[in-house]
Amino acid sequence: MMKTMLCIAFFMAFNLVQNPVSTKNTGEMKLQLSNVNVNNKGVIYIAIYNKKQDFMTRNFFKSTKVEVGEDSSIELVFDAIPYRFYAVTAYHDINANQQMDFNENGMPIEDYAMSGTPNQMGPPNWEQVKFEFKDETQVINLNF
Repeated sequence: MMKTMLCIAFFMAFNLVQNPVSTKNTGEMKLQLSNVNVNNKGVIYIAIYNKKQDFMTRNFFKSTKVEVGEDSSIELVFDAIPYRFYAVTAYHDINANQQMDFNENGMPIEDYAMSGTPNQMGPPNWEQVKFEFKDETQVINLNF
C-alpha cells in the first residue's frame, strides 16, 4: 500500500513538472486611438492609472507619448499588464506646452479621450472611466 501511495505521489509530482498549471496573470493592452486631428500635429500624451486615488494626477501606472503624424488612427501596445481595474486618459498637446489647456470657463481647448464613459459636463471621475483588464489581449478604444 505504501509503495502504491509513493508511486501515485511521484507520478503526480512528475506530471506537474511536465505540465505546470498556468498562473499567467498579465496580458497585452492595446490602445486604439481614433479620430486624431492630424491637422494640429503635436503630441498625444497617454496615462494609464491603476488606483482610484491617483486618477488624474501625475501618479500614473504607465505613461507614454506619441507624435501625431498623417494617420488619424494610432495603436499602442503595452505588454505584461497585470489583471485589475484601470483608467486611461489621453490629450492632444497641440502647442507643445506639455499640459492640457482650458478656456476661461474651464472647458478643454485641446482634444482628449478616455476609457469608459466620462461625464461630458464636468471633470471625469474614476467610476466613469475605469474598466476591468482581464483578457490575454484586450483592446481599449479612445475616441478623440
